[in-house]
Amino acid sequence: MLRDGTICPINSPYASPVVLTRKKNDLPPDSPEAYRFAIDYRKLNGITKYPRYPLPVIDDLLTNIPHTNVMSTLDLRSGYFQLAISPRDIEKTAFITRNGTFAFLRMPFGLSGAAPNFQRAIDLILKPVIGRFVLVYIDDVIITSPSFKDHLDHLTQVFTLLRDAGLTDDGLVPKIYSAIRRYMRTIVPINKKKGAKFNWSGEAQDSFDQIKRTLTEAPILQLPNFSEQFNLFTDASGVGIGAVLQQNQKPIAFASRTLNKAERNYTVTERECLAVIWALNKFKTYFGLPVKVITDHAALTKLTNGKNLSSRMIRWALKLSEFNIEWEHRPGVQNVVADLLSRNPVDSVEGSQILCAALRALAINSREQFIKEQREDPELGHIYRYLENPDDGSVNATVCESWSQDFKLINGLLFNAKYFSNLGELRVYIPGSLRKDIIKEFHDLPLAGHLGKRKTYLKLRDTCYFPFMRKYIFEYVSTCDRCQKFNYKNALPAGRLMPIVSKYPNEIVTLDLLGPYPASRPERYKFILVISDHFTKWCELIPLRKAAFFDNYIARYGAPISLISDNGPQFISDVFEHLSHRLDIKHMKTVTYRPQANLTERVNRNLVQMIASFVEENHENWDQFLHEFAFALRTAVNETTNKTPAELFLGRKIITPFSKLINVTEDAKYVGRNIERLFDEARRNMQKA
Repeated sequence: MLRDGTICPINSPYASPVVLTRKKNDLPPDSPEAYRFAIDYRKLNGITKYPRYPLPVIDDLLTNIPHTNVMSTLDLRSGYFQLAISPRDIEKTAFITRNGTFAFLRMPFGLSGAAPNFQRAIDLILKPVIGRFVLVYIDDVIITSPSFKDHLDHLTQVFTLLRDAGLTDDGLVPKIYSAIRRYMRTIVPINKKKGAKFNWSGEAQDSFDQIKRTLTEAPILQLPNFSEQFNLFTDASGVGIGAVLQQNQKPIAFASRTLNKAERNYTVTERECLAVIWALNKFKTYFGLPVKVITDHAALTKLTNGKNLSSRMIRWALKLSEFNIEWEHRPGVQNVVADLLSRNPVDSVEGSQILCAALRALAINSREQFIKEQREDPELGHIYRYLENPDDGSVNATVCESWSQDFKLINGLLFNAKYFSNLGELRVYIPGSLRKDIIKEFHDLPLAGHLGKRKTYLKLRDTCYFPFMRKYIFEYVSTCDRCQKFNYKNALPAGRLMPIVSKYPNEIVTLDLLGPYPASRPERYKFILVISDHFTKWCELIPLRKAAFFDNYIARYGAPISLISDNGPQFISDVFEHLSHRLDIKHMKTVTYRPQANLTERVNRNLVQMIASFVEENHENWDQFLHEFAFALRTAVNETTNKTPAELFLGRKIITPFSKLINVTEDAKYVGRNIERLFDEARRNMQKA
């Protein structure tokens, strides 16, 4: 940048820091090309007056692309660097390096006003042609023409305007490259002569002809013509739904997805109707004129006149009335593409599948990747390499020797040996490239439950280490979109209550029943029985079809001494009281309008947040995550005891997928401690609370 005049040395009162981010490539970490050079302009942006110039809406641009025969796209070379910075503002762009302070002479990335200023400049430069045959989004230019002859003239006008303004583009870089099968192998005879004297051989001609055939063979997606009617083909099978959007028998878009567990139990008509509803929503931006829906299920064409419809079909019929639909029935043999898509759908991954995939990728397949990221970490990778090979000449031995006293390399993993966890365990060092992924596992997944900042930090504290970890985690959780949307907003505290004292597990158990919820599919659960041990805070979350209780707890853990519940009719029935009396359980009821006396009320609050965070639109799969939610609650440090419920109830910590990843020996799985000592610590913490 210094050689090409993009930056210059400067003495400035401003100085923003440089940030080097690792590119997604396979280059070695000591290669300069492996990193992206960036400037952290957040402080400068905080005092910058943001230019109020609107950026185009991409969806509007795509919708307004005219139906033409010829189209070209241009990408301006080096984007922002083609615009000069006002001399009076150059000093404000200063950044500091070990070689001195420099400033940009041309507009860099990272400035808050870069995008709107660049858009305004391009709009002014191309003003004579924008809206006629040119669309622009920042540094991307689209030129459309009705004929090739007109297109050459339009390109000439655009190039002339760019040249007069001193701007250049990136030349011919067809975006279709990524979609051509076997392109890299096909293009070799042409590309291998690049930069040398070129002889057009027979092999090169064959390569050129093959590329042309690949670009023109079916199916080729066409642009939509909004003055003509759209045809929507849909179909459903037992495993998926599919749709094709067409005009004049030419495809505009394809779509498919798998059916979830509940949807596979729909009737044939319901699945076919679901395919239509889903496809209409998928492509709704195209439908201004009437749309013809072609289906191989004749019953759908008479949906609006149907009688004895289910509540689901009635809702869908009302939804379909929002669209201007012309129905057409065609046999399956004439609806081949949509039928094929429905039988070979693109998987729409369900929550439990996402969970399993995330755990499998981390706990089973990523130990080697974890080691690789530690070794190449820009912060402490040199410590790793020094401990791995003290004679390695590529690291500063003097610096590494003093730092290495705080770290240990065990079975290929770097552990922090200075800051021990509460249990005296070493904590694995989390490299910068994996920190966000690790926090996601401890916060975002159903096994973590989107619990708060402190609980998330305490979960990581005993096993993980990296600088400023607490601050990093708090910032991450504070900006979590789902937490902000669904988390409980603390109300004013209730008046002081006399605490209920328990001294050991299963002495006092609290009960509550959540529900009824929408009946889950296919089990038809409507309630959640929440059972909590008062001392350890261990909880059981049990989905029920009806309010039946003791079969799910007492058979496993035995009868408690006391039982606390609210005054719900299911808890004060004669049958419940008779069973409590027979098992010699003291049944205590909370005061009306004072649910705080029941420990499960706090569990309920967390559970409701979790359900809201993960269930989303499908209200019939809430029961699929209850085991994961229970895991999250059992492994979270409780504010009162300062222990996890699992530690106190089981006498050990539960093994997590991440703990399996970093264990160095069999002895490291658990840290044995006297259970009575754990109980004593918990009692003292409860008294302090």
